[in-house]
Amino acid sequence: VCFQDSVLPVLRCGILHAFSLSMCMQKNIYEWVRDHYLHHKYVCTDADPHDASRGFFFSHIGWLLVQEHPDCAEKKQKLSLSDLTTDKVMLSDDLFQTLRGVCACPLVPTLVPWYFWGESLVVGCFVPGLLRHVAVLNATWLVNSVAHMWGNRPYDKNIDPRENKFVSFSAIGKVFFYNSLKLLFACSKGASDCKRCGIH
Repeated sequence: VCFQDSVLPVLRCGILHAFSLSMCMQKNIYEWVRDHYLHHKYVCTDADPHDASRGFFFSHIGWLLVQEHPDCAEKKQKLSLSDLTTDKVMLSDDLFQTLRGVCACPLVPTLVPWYFWGESLVVGCFVPGLLRHVAVLNATWLVNSVAHMWGNRPYDKNIDPRENKFVSFSAIGKVFFYNSLKLLFACSKGASDCKRCGIH
């Protein structure tokens, strides 16, 4: 739990988030937060980094393979993320991102099963290392693609985001995605929905 009134818990929470992001090897904190914010602010427009209206492949992984839309690039330049540039964890992220990513993503998941229960390094590399990494990436990308195309829209039938139980299950913790876009600044909504699902 992150408490914003206290410096030490916030710092610990920031370090935990940085390490978790490193395990996924999904950009650095600044880029990930910037793209995530743009996605929520400009959902399903040309300024959305992974615009679902451009098709399943583009919104799933294609957006990483092509040059971004000029509207997206323009909005990135105008976006103010000054709170991130003053954060201590954020500032150290650029310096240690590659080292932390190599340690957290392939190295630690490979060495833990080898050291603690005698698994071979090859199995450790491919199952908890690479297979886990591919599964986590695809679970994340499902939120960008499937959760915008298939599922129900309980409150507003005119917007693209949808509730999809498969996506909610595979992207553990990304429950009630529809509400996170519909109620952009209602952070408490996600917490109450998670409690209702038995996730604490």
